[in-house]
Parts: sequence; structure tokens; C-alpha cells
Amino acid sequence: MKYSPKYVFLITIDCLRADKIGCIGKGHLTPNIDDLGEEGLVFRRAFANGPATAQSFTSIFTSTPFLLHSGLKLKSGFETLAEILEKEGFWTAAFHSNPFLSSIFGWNRGFREYYDLLEDIETPTLSLIRSDWKAKAFRLLIQNTGLESNTTLLSFLRKTFYRLFGFKIPYVEGKELNRYVFSWISKNKNKRFFLWIHYMDPHEPFIPPDKYIQEKDIRTKKDALLFNIRSGLNPTIEQNSVLSKLYESEVAYVDECVGSLLFFLDQHKLIDDALIVLCGDHGQGFLEHGYFAHPPHSLYNELIHVPLIISNAGVENEETVTENVQLLDLSPTILDILRIDPPTSFLGTSLLSLKREALRERKIFIESAKFNLNNLRFDLRKKIVACIYRNSKLIINDVMNTVEMYDLQRDFKEENNIADVQYKTCNELKGLVTEHIRSIEQTNVKFYLQ
Repeated sequence: MKYSPKYVFLITIDCLRADKIGCIGKGHLTPNIDDLGEEGLVFRRAFANGPATAQSFTSIFTSTPFLLHSGLKLKSGFETLAEILEKEGFWTAAFHSNPFLSSIFGWNRGFREYYDLLEDIETPTLSLIRSDWKAKAFRLLIQNTGLESNTTLLSFLRKTFYRLFGFKIPYVEGKELNRYVFSWISKNKNKRFFLWIHYMDPHEPFIPPDKYIQEKDIRTKKDALLFNIRSGLNPTIEQNSVLSKLYESEVAYVDECVGSLLFFLDQHKLIDDALIVLCGDHGQGFLEHGYFAHPPHSLYNELIHVPLIISNAGVENEETVTENVQLLDLSPTILDILRIDPPTSFLGTSLLSLKREALRERKIFIESAKFNLNNLRFDLRKKIVACIYRNSKLIINDVMNTVEMYDLQRDFKEENNIADVQYKTCNELKGLVTEHIRSIEQTNVKFYLQ
């Protein structure tokens, strides 16, 4: 009998670096995600096809490169995973609170129910409060009234505090998102459905609940930093150290949210009949290459090396895969598991249908372009394209006018640029990038002639 799961869960987590996941990068931050990995396929070298949400999700949902779409808006004419599954009889729904994934930009295509949840949040003000006496006052209030143990009331007070003093949490927190999701699942569990859940918590401004912050000195410094993150400037070395620890606290928090979701599915006897896919859309930089957050012109591994775990895929030997893979292949892989033929517009290939030899020979392209905050558009005259082939990675940056190449076998952190030394390999990868760009241009011509 062919394997055919009744439920498909796509769990994506904003800004989640692979090296923070225990079953990939070691550590103890993610016991629930690690448990999911123990029962599924873990891809230790998965790469997002872009450094930020708009670039990465294009490849996740349409299995096409970002430069074919070239903007915040998803180009029409390319089928999405949700559209395909909806035609195949799945009830399709999504929950998220990322403005860049709004239905305004076309990300709702194929979803019968699409919950932006943007009405539940407010965009942060541009002039954020920086004096920390208010933060200290809030902390004293919590400590002196014994409210730390009341997580529901504490969450409400924190949000009230941020709003009173000019700071707005720019997303729906994980546990609150779960409440929406649990309610929806309870009402729809008799249907065959595809549910996409996108958690935002590891995204800055890094405001984890205090119980997830391990070091006392970090807890005391936390509030003073909350109002500096979106200033447009890099943090100082000391601030960066604090922010990276707060980020890890957010990773631990979102892991607990994922654990709660998995426990809910198990308690309601859904998990055995569910295909569960978990991945990060991109990573987060902490000055490894001089940049904080995830700027569109940076294609280093701290931004594109992401976790990818597929549980209950219906394969005999679920294992750890160490070869390089890409999120462009995610939707074709899901369709392969469901025994659904992919559309001709999909450019990726199912990761389950590729042998190890083929995986080693895959060419992975990561794309971005300079982003103009004035008109909210990408300038395609200033492209940044990376190519990963075998153990080499080339980055051609038209914004900085640089060419870099790294040996990912020996130098995964990309600290030693060997472009001027390994001429032959560098030129080979340059040729692959040129061929890739030409293919995109030809596809765009065909698209406009249709």
C-alpha cells in the first residue's frame, strides 16, 4: 500500500540558523526539534536560496529562483505548493505574522484560509526609546510584585510596557500563534489538510521571556538593548555578545513552541498520519562578516545555512544527510512523498529521488539584489549570486564589486577567501553563475511572450 499521509505540516522558523540546532550544530537549545530529527531525515548541509524572507520563500513555495520574481511580490504564472495541494484535495491553511509574507505580495495563493495575523501587531516606531530607566522600572515592578511566575499576565504586561513607551513587538509570539493553530486543528482534523505555520520569534528584536535567559548579567542588560536594535547601525562588540545570547534564548523559546505543537498533535492522535517538514527560511548574522541581522547583500553561511528536517517521509531508512541540499528542492520533495507529479515550472528535484552521487554533483545557487528602502524594490542591476558546487562556494557581489571563493570542507565559516589562488575552480564556478543568469533571462523572456 502506498504511503499517503492525511496531514502535511510545513513548519518554518524565521532567522533560524542551522548551527543552533542540536542535531545539526550540537548544543542543547533545541531538544524538541532534535527529537523530531531522531525520527526523520536530517539534512545537515541545507541552504536557503536567499538571505532573507522574500528571496528564500520564493524558492520554498514555487521551486524557482528569486531572480525570476525579482521583488517582494510573488510573480503570477508560477504555481505554488499550496495551489497544487489544493487542487489535489487538501484543505490548505496558513498562520504567520510576517509583513513580508502578506497576501498583498501574493503569498496567499492556493490557501483556502490565510491568516496574516497582521492586525494583531503594530509596526515598530522609527524613533525607539533608548533610556533604560523605564526598563529598570518595569523590571522592578515584576520582581517586587511576584509576577514572574504568572506567564500569561507577564506577557500582557510586557506588551503593555512596550506600547506605552513607544516600542511594539513586531510579530505574534510563538505561544500565542500556537493558540490560533491549536484551535484551527481541533476544528479541521477530520479534513485532509496542508497547514503552514511560520514562527517569528528568533527574528530581532529578541525579546524572549525571562525564563529562557540563562545568564543573570544578560537578563539585566536585556532591556537596555531592546530599543537600539533597529537603529540601522551595527551593535558594539559587547552589545553583539548580549544580542547573540538573547537570540539563543529565542531559539530555545521557539523550540518549546514547536514541542508544544508536536505534543498537541500526538495527544490528538494526528502525528502518526502526518508528514512534518521543519526548516528555517534564512539565518541571522552576528558580525561574522561585519554585518548584523540578515542584509540582502550578504550571502555568507550564517545567513543561508538553515535546518531542514523531514519526519514521517515514508522512507525505510530515515537518516542524517551530509551532502549539500537546497530549499528549492523542498516542494518537489513534499510532492514526491505524496505521490503527486510536480508542475513543469518547478526547477527543483525531490531530495528522496536523488542518489548520493547526484547530491554531490548538485549546483546550488543563492540569489539576492540590492534593496532600496525608499521604493521597497530590488535593484537587479546590483545582483549578488552565490554558487555552491561540490565543496566550493563562489560569491559574486555586484553591490560591493567583489568576488570571493571558499572551500566549505575546510573553511565553512568563510574566513579565507581563495578566489585569487584557486583560479581554475573559481573560473569554473564563474561559468556556472553566468550560465545560471542566462537561463533566468531566457525564462523571463518566455514568460513575457506567453
